[in-house]
Amino acid sequence: MSANRSAPTAVLAVITGLSALWSCNPPAGVMDAMSSPDLSEEAQPDLAQPSDLSAPTGDSLPKHAVAFFQRKTCPTGWEPLAKAAGRTLVPTVDKDPGDVAVGDPLMDGEDRAHSHSVKTTFDLSTVSYAGIAGEANHGLARGGSQAITGTTSAASVGLPYVQLLVCSKQDEPSPQLRPIAKGTLVFFQLAECPQGFVQAGGSQGRFVIGTPEFATPGQKFGGAPLRSGEKRGHRHTAVGSITTKSHGIALASGGGASGYAKDTKHPYRIETADDGSGFPYLQLLHCQKQ
Repeated sequence: MSANRSAPTAVLAVITGLSALWSCNPPAGVMDAMSSPDLSEEAQPDLAQPSDLSAPTGDSLPKHAVAFFQRKTCPTGWEPLAKAAGRTLVPTVDKDPGDVAVGDPLMDGEDRAHSHSVKTTFDLSTVSYAGIAGEANHGLARGGSQAITGTTSAASVGLPYVQLLVCSKQDEPSPQLRPIAKGTLVFFQLAECPQGFVQAGGSQGRFVIGTPEFATPGQKFGGAPLRSGEKRGHRHTAVGSITTKSHGIALASGGGASGYAKDTKHPYRIETADDGSGFPYLQLLHCQKQ
């Protein structure tokens, strides 16, 4: 029984001695391997899988998608959309044709101004005198309908905007990448929305702005949607009065003179001609991810 207990003790002593010997003086072959490791490609195990060797490139947006970028050049697979330079984007309505540019493009940092033409008439009430209309009665205004024509001074539109690069996608979507989120709205340079998308409803024919704080997304404001190629105009109305000044005349009894402007206040109401704000835009199909 005592011999069996001593055998494990002897084995343990041998293992301990070999460990001490190894830590102090490893074999020559092992020392050579530690000093000069073989780093050649042939000696390295090929642990990389094909999917690891080529990282996914591109994006999951469909071909012909149009997007804004805050960069100087379009990303790989995209190219600048020339028609959008100097213009904002507005969704088309129903089956209206897209890719329609309206207005002259803005120059770099341009604060576009606009003016209105004015053409109207107003009436000066008349008065008659007991006298003779003739050479002695110069300098009097004639009453009745009077024409007013002219042009308002040019004024800034005052619309705030930011300049961003607009690019159109030329490559097909990358299948390795996660699809875009449901509800995402994307402009397309297409006649119909691609598979997985439907034409957006509330944005058709309207400028798109970010939802104000605490507001409800999708609410529509303003006038009717812009139709294809429409240059939406507006007009201004001016209301006021003109006060004439009295003017002495020479009269003779027994005569009659009429049709002179009466010395009083003459009210008027003037409407300018329709004119657009001059803010240019490009109409494109607007689609929502399903």
